[in-house]
Amino acid sequence: MSAARIYTVGNGQRTQVAMRADGVWFVRHMWRGRWGKWDSVGKKRPFEFGMYEAPRAGLARLPD
Repeated sequence: MSAARIYTVGNGQRTQVAMRADGVWFVRHMWRGRWGKWDSVGKKRPFEFGMYEAPRAGLARLPD
């Protein structure tokens, strides 16, 4: 597991993204009041606009 900064998308209530040190992006969604697992999206940035750093969210523990 590696730690990475979490970015929020839009208003920050449904989608979060994080990038591993090797440049692979991960995304997770809020579903029924809980955050889901981190899913890999690849090396392309998943959202072009509306991504903001979320320091209160802490660090993401991403799979290796």
